[in-house]
Amino acid sequence: AAGATLTVEPGVEVRFARYTRLQVDGTLLAVGTAAQPITFTGALTTPTPGWWAGLYVYGGAASARLDYVTVAYGGYGLNGNVELYSDSVVTLTHSVIRNGSQDGVYASSGAVAHISDSRITGNAGYALEYADGSVNPQLSNLTVSGNGTDAIVFGSGDLSGARVWKNLGLPYIMTGNQNVESGATLTVVPGVEVRFARYTRLQVDGTLLAVG
Repeated sequence: AAGATLTVEPGVEVRFARYTRLQVDGTLLAVGTAAQPITFTGALTTPTPGWWAGLYVYGGAASARLDYVTVAYGGYGLNGNVELYSDSVVTLTHSVIRNGSQDGVYASSGAVAHISDSRITGNAGYALEYADGSVNPQLSNLTVSGNGTDAIVFGSGDLSGARVWKNLGLPYIMTGNQNVESGATLTVVPGVEVRFARYTRLQVDGTLLAVG
């Protein structure tokens, strides 16, 4: 609930019945270790993608920290194995998001997932999707393979401040217009590939530094 905190200790495995979910309106702290990871998965020995809904971080006051965590076989009724809603924030490190029936991680308007040193694999949709292209997720050391589309997706967004599109070994897909605001700087690192949906554009009112 809002205002509450759930702490999941290292080594815990949680198996969810079909169509159920873990909804976080408050705070989730799931911090495992390399020797004792935490697992959220379906209740059967061999569940199928979309068996349960997944991890749903809901609302502006909600947050989750996941370290050495596996989330597997979610996506039923949601847009991702892990889904963020509104202005919620998730930090994912040393974790695995796999075998979901939708995106690996989906963030709706205003929500942001910061992800590092993690693997996203076997999800039916995009590896990562940020519906709000204005957010500035901190991403590094991602291992991505076997998803429906191995890419990082952004919706329409207004980019402010100093932004960097890093070379993460994945293409960026823009499903809406990107606008570099007046006074802002967008730096595109060598080797980056950006793919734009039909009729969209990259509008620069500030500064674009794309130096390969």
